[in-house]
Amino acid sequence: MADSVKVGPWGAPSGKPCDINSYSSPQRLVSISICSNETPGGCINGFSFTYVDQTGKAISSETWGTNFIGCVTTIKMNPGEHVNHVSGTANNRGVTSLKLGTNQTEHGPYGWPSGPEFSVPVRQGKSEVVAFFGHSGDTLKALGVYVPGTKESPVKVGPWGGHAGSSRDLLASNMPERLQSVAIRSSERSGGRIYGFSYTYLDKNGQYIRVGPWGSKTKGQKREFTMNDGNYINFISGTHDEYGITSLKFVNSEEEVYGPFGCPAGAAFSVPLPENGAAVGFFGRSGADGLVGFGAYVAPQDDD
Repeated sequence: MADSVKVGPWGAPSGKPCDINSYSSPQRLVSISICSNETPGGCINGFSFTYVDQTGKAISSETWGTNFIGCVTTIKMNPGEHVNHVSGTANNRGVTSLKLGTNQTEHGPYGWPSGPEFSVPVRQGKSEVVAFFGHSGDTLKALGVYVPGTKESPVKVGPWGGHAGSSRDLLASNMPERLQSVAIRSSERSGGRIYGFSYTYLDKNGQYIRVGPWGSKTKGQKREFTMNDGNYINFISGTHDEYGITSLKFVNSEEEVYGPFGCPAGAAFSVPLPENGAAVGFFGRSGADGLVGFGAYVAPQDDD
């Protein structure tokens, strides 16, 4: 599935792994069925979906969990409709609620919200969720998404944060292929946040591109980390409030941790990228005093 990237999953690590056929390349979703209980203590009991693969064939997943407890809702995609936002809550028992946003409407929430929130916006451009993976037992334990993306055309996940400031993004002619370094200005004291952000990446032509700085060039303490050959960022987490990004943390494929930078406060977000998925660049929003919004370009990453 070289033309898809897995993002997630979110939820409990228990249960059996659930995924699509490894030879299948999902192109678009046809329908999604959710079995849920909307009473206190309820959760997502069952989950299934149908997608179109690279041959044009409609493939239906098994039910992950059960459809015998709760109410089953089936969402059918209209012509031209696609899922571009998946959010919900999960705890150590599994996925407790789900909400799906499309380019035409919103569905849910289903279940009973309980536990930390997660959110996967892929609203920019032609990005969309084309399939799912996760874990299941007697209920849906964890859920992740497939998004279309290649090393030549990475997909944008996010952004999270505020809406003020100026948009910060890359030119279509200089799409990132491999992340090289990240520099952050931040304060870890109470009330601190991410004040400045910059990074360098290698594009498809082998050219080194420096981006930023976004935000302040002087506030906070500057810290920088560099990617060695063969490793890459495959986990990003952070927090944000209505004014912007309050903290960021990065983990690479060798499980080295950078951060947290800033002072965690507000709503949490995370971007787990399993199976050689990598963050190859970033986009967002910034003002004069800080990083306001933050999102990542993600793509398959070979181990060179």
